[in-house]
Amino acid sequence: MNEVSQISPLEVGGIIGVCIVLAQGLIGITKLLINKRLNGKKDDVSPLSCNRFPNEQKEQLRRLYDLHCTFDEDGVPLWFVPRSSLANQAKMVEILNSLSTGQENLVHAVEKLTEKIENIKD
Repeated sequence: MNEVSQISPLEVGGIIGVCIVLAQGLIGITKLLINKRLNGKKDDVSPLSCNRFPNEQKEQLRRLYDLHCTFDEDGVPLWFVPRSSLANQAKMVEILNSLSTGQENLVHAVEKLTEKIENIKD
């Protein structure tokens, strides 16, 4: 006898989601092709070439673009912060805190010494 497999609601939702994503992609490609066919121009317009941004914003966008397009000698973007640096940063904060505590103790010791010297003079 033939068995009919049941499709769960979760699978139906996943199938519908995939269909929606595919349809949106097709619509986007269709719009792009229609615009190229009708206009005969490139659809790629750099936001920096538009007149809708003031010069200050254009310069900020240019610096941001340059930052994201700069890589170190290993090919890693400069804006990328590796996880190992977070541990190093925590160690540095700990060292700075201990230095600060040491300086505070030194200040208190110097104050006590100055008080003793002033008491001896009197």
